Amino acid sequence: MDSKQVENFAADFLGYLYLPIEKSAKLFIVGIIGIPGSGRTTVARKLVSHLPGVVVVQANSARYLLKHANLPWGDNVREVTCAVARKLLSQGYSVIFDGGALEQKDRDNIKKAAAPSNAEVLFIRIHIDPSLAETREIAKYNDPRWVSSFNDFRVNTPEKMAGNIRVRAVVDEKLGSQEIHGLITEIDNSGSLADLDAQVEAAVGNVKNILGSL
Repeated sequence: MDSKQVENFAADFLGYLYLPIEKSAKLFIVGIIGIPGSGRTTVARKLVSHLPGVVVVQANSARYLLKHANLPWGDNVREVTCAVARKLLSQGYSVIFDGGALEQKDRDNIKKAAAPSNAEVLFIRIHIDPSLAETREIAKYNDPRWVSSFNDFRVNTPEKMAGNIRVRAVVDEKLGSQEIHGLITEIDNSGSLADLDAQVEAAVGNVKNILGSL
């Protein structure tokens, strides 16, 4: 896409978002790393509830807009989400990316979005057994009550999502945590919601401590 198209998609994306009244005291981006079905969106939304002036930017929301425009995903998703994050940061909001950042090019895209505002870039990694992620994701995709939307886009069929999880799990297994510059915490999402809540609260503490020390 050319730059004008990217800006138009970013404007459309922003039109769907609810922007909080309160702005962020310090600008930052948190990238959530994990395979599909690991709970990236759940963690992102829990983080937002604890951090004022923060907005979630979902890669699937960009896919929703691009699909309706009959455009491919891939780099177009990265360009749109990067442009959206830049605009949010320029308005005084911090950002949480929940689209996954297993690959270096995705982490670089997050850093590119942060650069103009000199925002701090942090990463949180979610671990989960791939078979459990597959079970959870298939259950979601088979739920007849699910209405695909900008905020909760149905990306593929259950079968394709299961295959995607297996592919991404291989990438996840090969990624060493020491390779992730800016990694602040790792979460195990194999347990209960109460277990997850406790780990998210600890992650929030880490974010606040890091930002407070800058």
